[in-house]
Amino acid sequence: MIKFPRLSKRMKAIVIPLFFFFLIPILVYFISNRTSSFDLRSLASEFITGSTSTTQNKCSLPSAKESTLSEYAKERDINVGTLLSECFKETNTDKEKCKQTIVKEYPGMMLQVQDQWRSSETVRGSYNFTKLDENINFAKNNDLKIHFFHLIWTNSGRNQFTPKWLFPGEDQCGNWSKQELLNIMKTHIQSMIQHNSDTVVAWNVVNEAFTGSGANGYYIHDCFYQIIGPEYIDKAFIYAREATPNGLLVLNEPFGQDRMKRDKIDAFFSYVKSAKNRGIPIDAVGLQNHLLSKSGGQFSQGYLDDLNYYFQKAKDANVKVLITEMDVYQAGHTQAEVATVYENVMAICLENSNCISFGTWGVSDKYSWLRVGSPNLADAEPLLFDTTYQRKQSFYGLMDALRENTSRKCSTNEVLDTTPTLNTGYWDKFQGNALNGEHWNEYK
Repeated sequence: MIKFPRLSKRMKAIVIPLFFFFLIPILVYFISNRTSSFDLRSLASEFITGSTSTTQNKCSLPSAKESTLSEYAKERDINVGTLLSECFKETNTDKEKCKQTIVKEYPGMMLQVQDQWRSSETVRGSYNFTKLDENINFAKNNDLKIHFFHLIWTNSGRNQFTPKWLFPGEDQCGNWSKQELLNIMKTHIQSMIQHNSDTVVAWNVVNEAFTGSGANGYYIHDCFYQIIGPEYIDKAFIYAREATPNGLLVLNEPFGQDRMKRDKIDAFFSYVKSAKNRGIPIDAVGLQNHLLSKSGGQFSQGYLDDLNYYFQKAKDANVKVLITEMDVYQAGHTQAEVATVYENVMAICLENSNCISFGTWGVSDKYSWLRVGSPNLADAEPLLFDTTYQRKQSFYGLMDALRENTSRKCSTNEVLDTTPTLNTGYWDKFQGNALNGEHWNEYK
């Protein structure tokens, strides 16, 4: 047996305090972090430099089960939204559950509201804002702001969402002259903005103007294009800016449902850069991000590379990015895999300073467009809340990304405000980070 020499009283007086000096901090480290693995290099760095590793730079947030999306989002200076319009659909038999979910999870956020030209102006010059006003009034009463979808959209030239008096049917453009159609477009855009200017802070001015094929110069040859030419996009943004000097003006577009089409990305941002050089007021681009992978197995990792490519192109064009319509069709995948997709996309968004908003296209799986729209995918579970408006794994995937990301600093507030309003510091921070103070001054 090994015998250790006895220590003199003098040595004990030196060794014992040193022993506890090093032991106690190590015990505190283990208890406070509760990590499953021990990173000696990180711990050594902390003792030597007095600072923690960046991997420990996590927000001081409540657990995900005790917190909300908005609480996590405001700590990362990002907006997290969803489709408020779902709560007011005539086909929604769970309207109150929907509204309760909005009030609980998204206080102080900017949410999406969709209204179609076909329903708001069925007769030329006569507007019906009843359904839209329901959304707007709810937002006002609950300290929410609105991102409006869409001012100009023909749905790939099928004229599904434009009034019959404008374009009588699919591929039927009427007998309008170029100037007549420009005048109609201007009146529509400015009438919609002027009616909603106090609550709507962002506008999808043009939606889905581009195609994935270079055969048509990447433009969708809808009626606006056929009569006016590609300049209709420029004109739409000019008319919108005249009506809202401070609103965020967005060009919204999809780029693929599994892998993103890089040639389309290139063509799209080529237009955006050119338009901005001509003085066209495009403030931001909207990335729809409907992911409908049906191949089974893992989701394509290449998609994440494409997403980073997209963000870099947006930076080069000097525009902000809003992920506007995120959902994930899960066929062939588990809900855990879907949650990972949400987590990965949010993580990339947070890593790119020009990503200012992350929105899902729907609240509950039950009313997803994938179930009730043209895809008719009855098994679709693409959103953050299930058919009873309960949180899913996807919800916690987003929360994980918001908690773990270290690209954006946490708030300096010691105590979280669990009932944030648009008059709190959150929107001041959002204004500065997202838009450099240019378009949000009136919404402080």
